[in-house]
Amino acid sequence: MPELGQSHHRYHTCIDAECGTPGGSKESRARLKSRVLLAVVLVVTAAVFMPALWCGFVNWDDPPYVTENMRIRELSVENLGAIFSEPVSGNYNPLPILTYAVEYRLVGLAPWLYHLDNILLHLACVVLVFALVRRLGLTPEAAAVAALFWGVHPMRVESVVWVTERKDVLFAVFFLLALLVYARALARGCPTWRTWALILPLFSLSLLSKIQAVTLPLCLLLLDLWFRRQDRPARWVVEKIPLFLLSFVVGYLGLSVQVRIGALGAALSNLSLVERVVLGAWSLVAQLGKQLLPVGLSPYHPYPTELSPGHYLGAVILVGLAVLVAKGGKWRRDLAFGLAFFSVNLLFVLQVVSAGDAFLAERFTYVGSVGVAFLVGRGFEELSRRRFYQNLARPVALVGLSVLAFATVGRIGIWENSEALWSSVIERYPDSAAVAWTNRGGYRLDEGRLDEAEKDSQRAVDLDPGTSDAWNNLGRIQFERGDLEGAIPFYEKAMELRPAFPVALCNRAAVAARQGDLPLALDLLDRALALDPLSTDARRDRVIVLKALGLGDEVLKEIQAFLKLVPDDASMHNELGVTLLDRGDPGEALISFQRALQLAPGNPLFLQNRSYALLALGRRQEALAAALEAEAHGAMLPAGYLEGLRGGLGN
Repeated sequence: MPELGQSHHRYHTCIDAECGTPGGSKESRARLKSRVLLAVVLVVTAAVFMPALWCGFVNWDDPPYVTENMRIRELSVENLGAIFSEPVSGNYNPLPILTYAVEYRLVGLAPWLYHLDNILLHLACVVLVFALVRRLGLTPEAAAVAALFWGVHPMRVESVVWVTERKDVLFAVFFLLALLVYARALARGCPTWRTWALILPLFSLSLLSKIQAVTLPLCLLLLDLWFRRQDRPARWVVEKIPLFLLSFVVGYLGLSVQVRIGALGAALSNLSLVERVVLGAWSLVAQLGKQLLPVGLSPYHPYPTELSPGHYLGAVILVGLAVLVAKGGKWRRDLAFGLAFFSVNLLFVLQVVSAGDAFLAERFTYVGSVGVAFLVGRGFEELSRRRFYQNLARPVALVGLSVLAFATVGRIGIWENSEALWSSVIERYPDSAAVAWTNRGGYRLDEGRLDEAEKDSQRAVDLDPGTSDAWNNLGRIQFERGDLEGAIPFYEKAMELRPAFPVALCNRAAVAARQGDLPLALDLLDRALALDPLSTDARRDRVIVLKALGLGDEVLKEIQAFLKLVPDDASMHNELGVTLLDRGDPGEALISFQRALQLAPGNPLFLQNRSYALLALGRRQEALAAALEAEAHGAMLPAGYLEGLRGGLGN
């Protein structure tokens, strides 16, 4: 029997495949079996994730990446340049954002297409996982088990169903393709320049999707070991130097951005370096354990405030796993590869140096869990070969995979909306996840459920008085209730905690404007725009304040700046028309009103304004028709306006 990893060194000529020889017939049947099994895997995986099509966006990273990201609103040269040059929320992921721009061009912010594309990319990854484990020596049936285990596992939900995690499914496509190209080259001998000519662009595209792709060179070294390359190990490293350099540069730039926004290390400032390493070891073991027993899952896992004795078990278990691998007998090589593949791909997301406020996440395991899937496939294969257990292999696999699939369908439901998402986190961490209370409160506030929103936001500040978003929510609640004075202390607290908080600045400006302090409102809005030039809320409010101050030229410039960001905003096109009409330019005003009506047909205010522009141009008959249409849609026309138009026509 050939050694594992060497079985694919065989070659089948076209004569074997085409001439009806026993060998050719066997090879054809094997290929057909692989395709049928893969088709079954894809159908099952697609069916499991189909409920995601009815999920919406959530208020966790989806706003800056998609729903409030002005860069995706237009596929202009300027926006494309910005997508590839500006980080979003401290991360550089231009390729996913480019895909959002294409989707927005097609369907706007209808979430179904964003979810559908995530599912399709996940299915592509399933195909690549199947092909990769086949290259690693698994039989077609064992590869199907491995691919299905990986594809329908509940730990995949976060990466597939969360729109923002397009990063995972997209980077994984290029990452797995690069691994497959390399494995194929190794199975035929050694990589050539053609191999690297394929891998380098794939690696680059993967890095442009998510920084986690920096582990690719290490994974290629694992494949070198698995396929037992015959040349010197020094060459294995030297030939990958360009990839290592690219990883280093991208990793350094990513860390630099995190340092600049103050996100690096803040969450673990109370722990020593040794304690951070211990926490990283526990995180690795916990995520490995969840691959086999997916319990205690949550979209968000807050950092512990202090380490418990249980956290130190992680290091002990890691030592135990090393011993198991060393004494694994014929399983040693499989275990070493599978566990090393898992560990290498989590190496830089173990949060020993924290980035963000969550130290463990199911999405981190999207690629690394391929190593575990390989071991599951190998276990199925071994069970099928043993005479005593072979009749149990398929029923056990069927039951296990069915349990995973049903668990995954259940977990998809928590991504239906922000309330369901954060309620699930609160259920898991009721006393330590202030962000969950804050975000659920924000969602309920947007829904107009002020009392529930107030309870959630107050709970957030009770758990963590430094939660600036929760203070901002409390201010918004008072503002919605009409208590302007009551809103001010909450907004001031939010700005004190986070001086660079454009949303709170805009909200405080709204209070100042309502109270008649227009200079203060304008100053606050200018500060908000300096922090976030793409803030449409700040620009919209600035139009109102500038108009109240009588600064017509500034109003026009601000409206034009707004429409450059959001060219399909009907109300702002109408505002542009009103401004132009006031400035004595009815021709341009008419163009703006017509554009507003293209975006919002039948709007009575826009129809009324169009009538005024037509009248100013001397086109009374058309002005009368527009006025009658406006009235038919519910517009309250000035007294005597229609009579004046009719009288003018009579003269």
